[in-house]
Amino acid sequence: MIKKILFVVLLIASVFVYKNYEDNILQLTVQRELVIYSDLDSKFVNLLADTFSKSKNINLKAMVLNELNGEKIQADIILTNSYALKSLARAGSLENMELTALNDIETNFKDINNAWTGIFYDPVVLLINQDFSRKYGQENLFDWDSLLKFDNIRIVLENFNNSILQQHLLAAFSSNMGEDEIIGYFSKLNSRVVQYSKYPFTPIRMVVSGDADVAITSRSYIAEYLENDFPAYVIQPKTGTPVTLYGAGIYKGTDSKEEALIFVDWLLNSPDVKNIILNLETGYEFVTVGNGNKLWLNTKYRPAADRNDLLNRWLNEVRFSNNKEENL
Repeated sequence: MIKKILFVVLLIASVFVYKNYEDNILQLTVQRELVIYSDLDSKFVNLLADTFSKSKNINLKAMVLNELNGEKIQADIILTNSYALKSLARAGSLENMELTALNDIETNFKDINNAWTGIFYDPVVLLINQDFSRKYGQENLFDWDSLLKFDNIRIVLENFNNSILQQHLLAAFSSNMGEDEIIGYFSKLNSRVVQYSKYPFTPIRMVVSGDADVAITSRSYIAEYLENDFPAYVIQPKTGTPVTLYGAGIYKGTDSKEEALIFVDWLLNSPDVKNIILNLETGYEFVTVGNGNKLWLNTKYRPAADRNDLLNRWLNEVRFSNNKEENL
């Protein structure tokens, strides 16, 4: 009888100890906090962080790079454009990641040692005025060369010297079409350009108001405006187009690599991420197997000096060849 009582007491004690252990482990997991740095839109990054935290029970704090206000917090993850990720990888600042999902990412869209991976991209597209399209036929506007078929077409685009990412887009054009060829192309297009803009929204406004027929712009700038009554539509050139690739890496020295890997895997695989991208109307698209040859990246102008040489050639031979007015 005494042995049975002792057995029951020990059993109850064991259950109590295990329950406390399980609760402590859960509490540690909930209290663990990852920090992610990003220069993407803060609403987008914060929603990613909140959704991940709730679904995986791992706290993730988002720190937008341009809003750090002098705070120096050791980050675990970086979410940014591929050019910044490449720079970090070359400096040895990123951990190599072992994830099965990376096998499905094409070589051009990830680091050779998996120090970073591309996840989604922002393509350069053509925003076409509906009235112009009805007049000349939507079937006649489908790629870059088709813009040269119309002598009276009015085109507007952002200056390639407005930002580093704009410079990379020009370099992506040149990497895939050839430097002489792309300078020649934009020289021909120049007679049809009515404005080179200082701000990203200007090309959209001009097409919507009817002051231009086509805008060369990034999908992310216009995605939120594309409703049924919008007087313009978007096409992505069928032959290929420059893109800004965005991806993630894990900082070397993090003490939460396992949790950071869970986040990167979640970015690559979770339907929640796709829903966020769609519902926020970001305009981003996911990198998928087989579409790499139609997505152009800067592969030939990695040093800043090389990009500056290309940019100066564009400025001298195209942009200021006939002193077009800059729209603010």
